[in-house]
Amino acid sequence: MSMTVPVPAVLGYTAQELTMWRITLGIGAVVIAVVILLLSFLVRIVKDIDAGVADVLDAAAGVARNTSHLNGLLTTNDAVVEIKKEALRHAALVETL
Repeated sequence: MSMTVPVPAVLGYTAQELTMWRITLGIGAVVIAVVILLLSFLVRIVKDIDAGVADVLDAAAGVARNTSHLNGLLTTNDAVVEIKKEALRHAALVETL
C-alpha cells in the first residue's frame, strides 16, 4: 500500500489558493515582460533624440565657425567704402584734365 500525500496538505494551500498564486505569478510575468519592452522602446527613443541633438550641436558649431569673422567683414566694408570714395575723387580729377 502506497501512501500519497495530497499537494494541499504538503504546501498548506488549497487548490483554489494554488490556482490564484499561479494566476498572480503569470500576470506578474506578463507585466514584467511589458515593462521590459516599454523600457527598450524608451531607450531607443532616447538614443534617437540624443543623435538628433548631436546633429543640431554640430550644425550650431558650423554656424558659429561661419559667423565668427563677421566683425572683420564690417571693417572690410568700411574700407571698401573709403576706397570707392577715393576712386570717385580720382575719376573726377581725371575728367577735369
